[in-house]
Amino acid sequence: MKRGIIRVSPLPGGPGRISAALDLPTGETRVLELSEKAELYPGENREPLLDGDYENNGGDLTWATVGAMPLAINLGLDLVVDGVVQEGLPERLNGYSAIWQDWRPDLFQAVEVRAESEVTLSEGRAGLVVALSGGLDSLHTLRHVRSANPGEPVVAVMLWGFDHSKEDPTFLDYARTTAGLLADVDVRLCLTETNWTRVGSVDIAMDFAAGLASALHGFGHGTRKGFSGADQHRDQAMQFIPVAHNPVTDPLLSSDQFPIETFGFDHTRLEKCEDIASDQTAMAILRVCHTYNCGVCEKCQRTRWGMFSIGVDHPPTFGRSLPFPRPWVSLSKPLKLQIFEGMWVPILRRAEQSRPGTPGLRRLRIQYRMIKWGIENRGPWRVPFLRRLFVAVADFEKRARGKLERLRHKAR
Repeated sequence: MKRGIIRVSPLPGGPGRISAALDLPTGETRVLELSEKAELYPGENREPLLDGDYENNGGDLTWATVGAMPLAINLGLDLVVDGVVQEGLPERLNGYSAIWQDWRPDLFQAVEVRAESEVTLSEGRAGLVVALSGGLDSLHTLRHVRSANPGEPVVAVMLWGFDHSKEDPTFLDYARTTAGLLADVDVRLCLTETNWTRVGSVDIAMDFAAGLASALHGFGHGTRKGFSGADQHRDQAMQFIPVAHNPVTDPLLSSDQFPIETFGFDHTRLEKCEDIASDQTAMAILRVCHTYNCGVCEKCQRTRWGMFSIGVDHPPTFGRSLPFPRPWVSLSKPLKLQIFEGMWVPILRRAEQSRPGTPGLRRLRIQYRMIKWGIENRGPWRVPFLRRLFVAVADFEKRARGKLERLRHKAR
């Protein structure tokens, strides 16, 4: 039976803005956009990197085709591109869809990508583009790209409306500060607004790698390679499949001319902490949950205790005191035991070797035990009322501490 199609076609763009239409067989049209926000940095006069002149770039719709893939495979609709894509992309995306159908046949179907033709990008492109959230994984990746390619221009793309919420009133301050810090080490920050999470995403836990790749492809005509940071070690990533970032399907989001590498699958979280600990710029940017770290959620605590275990007592983007143990800190993701064993166990072991007899180690041991109780449903976690109360308190505390950190930032 012949499948329906999603038609991908260019829309008028311009310097610093690219746009494409996704026409569904129901008659609905979704508009996918990327837009640079250079005006948020007063006094800077920079040529935009995004080019919405489709005549100038040969009608290349690679970025929009990759961004539309999750929607297409969820609806079981072929992608037909009114324009060109980069060489090798259709074959890779066809394989991408087939693998996701094998993993989640309840959510995705294999589809076919067809374009008018495949284009070869111009020779001599230079520069590297890195997806930057400000988290540990992306900072580790940015540091690797800079050190492995000395002298080559590096652009850090921060997506606004992706992992940075447009509703966070302090985000733009954070972006300006980050831009200044990166400029001091010759890295250009490109703050880019995206609506992909509303237009192209189906399940962010399954498809955010496609959203990142789509945004990076938008810069493919001005740079030669893209990078994003792996959020798990390879061993964990393979256990968590199906999950968005993974070593199997991530390479299939590249083209022949513009490869996108997911860096960090071969590094543990502690190794990433050690890597950026000596980098003052990275440590000054590091964010984990809110734009300014709440310091109390499980992810903040995991990062904070990881830094403690390698000898960093006072990361500049966290409070000066180590967190007190909280019984309501818990792992909320699937495969809790694997996350606990892959992250919390190594942190405690490292701290026992490097920080014996310290008050911080005693706190860490208590917090470790409390989290383990939550996983094993022991102690107070056995009582349903307390379990619900812990969840409510954890959510309240994270929001309250996040607001407090924003007030502290404004006061500074």
